[in-house]
Amino acid sequence: MVEFEARPEPDPEQEEALTLALERLLAGDATPRAYLSRWRAEGIAENVRGAVANEPVPEPRPGE
Repeated sequence: MVEFEARPEPDPEQEEALTLALERLLAGDATPRAYLSRWRAEGIAENVRGAVANEPVPEPRPGE
């Protein structure tokens, strides 16, 4: 059973749908698609490069 808390509190129909979706997501052995994105991998690599080089990760410039 999945226990979760949502705010604002969903109505019973919404809560049932959320529970079912979470159970399906957590029951699978497959990695969620978002974890496989190149964008995520680049973000992680950028953070690691900054940590390895012992340099702070540059702040985004306004408008970027």
